[in-house]
Amino acid sequence: MSKIDIYKIPTHEAGHYWGAMRDFLESALVKFNMGEKYPLDCVLRDLITGDAQGWIIIQDDIAVSAAVTELQEYPTGRAVNIFLMGGHDMKSWGAELTETLRLYAVEVGAKWVEAGTRDAIGKDYLLPAGYRKLQSSYSYEVH
Repeated sequence: MSKIDIYKIPTHEAGHYWGAMRDFLESALVKFNMGEKYPLDCVLRDLITGDAQGWIIIQDDIAVSAAVTELQEYPTGRAVNIFLMGGHDMKSWGAELTETLRLYAVEVGAKWVEAGTRDAIGKDYLLPAGYRKLQSSYSYEVH
């Protein structure tokens, strides 16, 4: 059984972890066709300023994924939005990430964890983790 560790990157350490996160996030931007709309250096800027939160997923002491979340305010509550995520073998750590983000949502007073994503990630990770598909986005209610 693999050992999974998921870390929220402190804003003051974003530059330190950027090397481990960069390739995963750049790949996700390219696959999602977002590179021109949201350049990679802007992702790093948002992690450093705290406008976004960085997460790194470690499996058996090797970085296998990185994610970026942001807090979204709605009139009826707050959501943790998975803005960007890239990596390998999401089926093996998806449940742990969902639980980590659920706990973070509770910590920041959010009612939902949400993600807009390609269908493969939705089918392979989000639906099995308990999210429900809303058009091309997914939403998980925090309990």
